[in-house]
Amino acid sequence: LFGTALSSTVTASEARQAISELGSEAAQYRRSSRDLLHLKFIETAKRRWFSFAMADSIGKELNYGSALVGSLLLSRIIGKRYQDDKLVGLLLPSSAAGALANFAVLLAGKIPVNLNFTIGKEAVASAVQQCGIRTIVSSKTFLARLKLDEMDGMVFLEDLTQAITPLQKGLAVLGASGLLGALYNRTALNPTSLATVIFSSGSTGVPKGVMLSHHNILSNVEAIAQLFWVTGQDRMMGVLPFFHSFGFTGTLMFPLIAGFGVVYHTNPMDAKTIGELVSKYRATILIS
Repeated sequence: LFGTALSSTVTASEARQAISELGSEAAQYRRSSRDLLHLKFIETAKRRWFSFAMADSIGKELNYGSALVGSLLLSRIIGKRYQDDKLVGLLLPSSAAGALANFAVLLAGKIPVNLNFTIGKEAVASAVQQCGIRTIVSSKTFLARLKLDEMDGMVFLEDLTQAITPLQKGLAVLGASGLLGALYNRTALNPTSLATVIFSSGSTGVPKGVMLSHHNILSNVEAIAQLFWVTGQDRMMGVLPFFHSFGFTGTLMFPLIAGFGVVYHTNPMDAKTIGELVSKYRATILIS
């Protein structure tokens, strides 16, 4: 991009400002029609099929191939059972299951909205009402551990995964090889399409939903990747909740699109367990 010619008397600060503005403008031309979060995840998973993708503190470990197949299986159930839902609520911890659920909703052609389970029932209900959410995916084990009440429209991962047959698993593995082209050819989405809604904490009143596009999130992921030159041997310790903008972008989308491993733990205040997981998985990055 070429900006308007600057005068010979321009200051260094003004020149830097002009260059920054050109860089911002150039970013608008950066995106292609394939720049969607779930398509980027598929590309990475197919490239790093047998590499470690994610684990969590309850013992779940997945390589990229298993993560892709798992999210694809769940996406087909969500897409079939909740065809008319545009936005789907997720009330899940930062975990392997929570990560798979987010990609499953995206793969089903829907928009995941991670609900903040720490701000009280009324605030969660407000977020659900603002987004017109009719279905909330959660976990019975998670609700019991946090002593949270079941909400209207709630369905549970334990029940959804029980509906998956061995035949469906086999077909998903076989179908994953041609998945990217099939999804790209039928998608009506583009980088400016809504990817998620992140809610404020409600400290100044009713929580406010911020609508973020695929372009918004991917731009941040690319910016992080330009600062942290990660390799396939890096591993992130993911302790931030997915309902937080930093958690959704930094500990969910960044590692699984950039192509390195991530280890999740629900409680960012639990230093002992986090330290043990860092040691066990040789984590190299922790953001908090």
